[in-house]
Amino acid sequence: MNILFLLQDTGRLYGAEQATLDLATRLQQEPGCNPSFLLIGETRLNQPTHDLQQQLEERGIPFHTHAVAHPFSFSLIRAIRRHLKAQGPSILHCTGYKANLHGLLAAASTDIPLVSTVHGWLNRPDPKERFYAWIDLQCLKRFDRVIALSSYYRDFLLQHDIPTQRLRLVHSPLPPGRNNLGRDAVPSVLSLGTLGRLSTEKNQHLLLQAFQLLRERDPATAARICLLIAGDGPEKDALQQFIHEHKLADAVTLAGFMPRDEFFRAIDVFILCSRIENFPLSILEAIAAHKPCIATRVGGIPDQPGDQPALLVPSDDPEALAGALAQAVHHPERLATLAHRALEKAQRDFSEQAWIQAHLQLYRELETTA
Repeated sequence: MNILFLLQDTGRLYGAEQATLDLATRLQQEPGCNPSFLLIGETRLNQPTHDLQQQLEERGIPFHTHAVAHPFSFSLIRAIRRHLKAQGPSILHCTGYKANLHGLLAAASTDIPLVSTVHGWLNRPDPKERFYAWIDLQCLKRFDRVIALSSYYRDFLLQHDIPTQRLRLVHSPLPPGRNNLGRDAVPSVLSLGTLGRLSTEKNQHLLLQAFQLLRERDPATAARICLLIAGDGPEKDALQQFIHEHKLADAVTLAGFMPRDEFFRAIDVFILCSRIENFPLSILEAIAAHKPCIATRVGGIPDQPGDQPALLVPSDDPEALAGALAQAVHHPERLATLAHRALEKAQRDFSEQAWIQAHLQLYRELETTA
């Protein structure tokens, strides 16, 4: 079974890239499975690193990169067709709207099965991004299988006329090989951290606003907290300016990109402040690392393991998040209980074996009908 993964190479390993890499790595261990990658490399993006390519090399997964100068490329469509023809009967598994569009056009007038995993849309008010999301939905209606990671996005796709018989809900598993990175004792100063692209939808500003409120109202509690914000992206300068203007530099570190194990080793509590999420890998990683979580109640976050996978707060509510930060300081046992329950449920219901079998079953269905 040949599976060609098509996705854009952003240079960094964000959630979608990491999840696709983990899937291909696990498929490689299955008899008869031959995963490979075709990466879309946009030359205009000036990628600072090539983390995904490096990981593919280290894991021995074949890949090619096709350079394009613009978001739409006829040469990319031809390259996809060449790769599919060269490796014989295949399944084309796409991730992201650029991959979905080019993959659909490349597979037109062929019997190549098309699969897409939906990692979500940004839901920004920008007209261009809304147009891209609309195009993506039109493409997905023509795919043979569409994988949703959360019930939130499954319902969203159903509402937008993705056929029920083509839609599959497949939750992500606990990350493979994750070690216990928890601490044996609660430290006197808690390190609260968030990890992800510095962007408006991830909304790291909310964490800074909540911390500033806590400093103003309860300086003694705030003094027992330090913040670690890991990642890079378009909001970096604005976050730095906020930290400078409100004199938070003594307690807040903008760390830039950090390896995931290094990040989770450095924190005591994981924070996710997003305005929109699907089924965030970062919360699963925090659960696997035995870290309590505080998160906004958006998207697929309530789908995460446990009756209440994290201490959940409303989106865009600094007051509520400030209260949750205070709870982390004064009632660490409550968050630790949530983390323990979430880990127990994830080990039982979000196993890697169930996840890989769901994908194999889906691929075999398509092999049979192709």
